[in-house]
Amino acid sequence: MTDTGRVGVLGCGLMGSGIAQVAAAAGYETIVRDVSQEIWERARGGIEKSLAKLVEKGKLSATDRDAALKRLAFTTTTGDLKGCDIIIEAVTEDLALKNALWSELDRLCGPRTIFASNTSSLTIAAMAAATGRAPASRSRSPSSSRRASSPPPTATRRCSASTIPRRSRT
Repeated sequence: MTDTGRVGVLGCGLMGSGIAQVAAAAGYETIVRDVSQEIWERARGGIEKSLAKLVEKGKLSATDRDAALKRLAFTTTTGDLKGCDIIIEAVTEDLALKNALWSELDRLCGPRTIFASNTSSLTIAAMAAATGRAPASRSRSPSSSRRASSPPPTATRRCSASTIPRRSRT
């Protein structure tokens, strides 16, 4: 798999803003899309507050906080996620809504863009059906002897903020 350069996040409620914060703090350019500027302004304020608490506790430097905030962008236009290497969906648990977004993004994004979902109740296969991409899922088996194979580059997969690796600084 190629190095991820730009992360897109669909939805900036509690989960989406958390995913966006982790991605930006890990060094990734991150663009977050939600339906209104009011929603993403609230999310940005929450991220700023969360990062400020990390600085206050000594877990993050002020320089790293400022850099993370500079890597965050917000939009109401789904098409602005076109250049992302991975798009993580964190919208309402409504299959029709998710599939409408995936279908639109499938037309806009290149075949190497990875689609991931933070869904808790819907199947990845049901969402992948709205696209031309193959469904994939990471094994959550505690057995270290059994590893999930890497999904194809056009996969749609389940994801959480904890699966976003820190970006290497080269």
